[in-house]
Amino acid sequence: VDDALWEFQLDHAVDLRMSSCQSRCELAPNMTIWPGPFRYSQLTPERIQRIIAEHVCNNAPISEWLIP
Repeated sequence: VDDALWEFQLDHAVDLRMSSCQSRCELAPNMTIWPGPFRYSQLTPERIQRIIAEHVCNNAPISEWLIP
């Protein structure tokens, strides 16, 4: 996540907080984006890149990856 934020020059604009598995350990690694919450799971480096590019940069959540 740090690398993707740096690549998009968002490393100073985004508050990144580490947490536990957010009660979804079987789906880890997980990410929650605020405001929202928008919850993503089963993250890979490729998914993180796309989430940063589409959701964070363009305010376009990736609905097929969101979990309730």
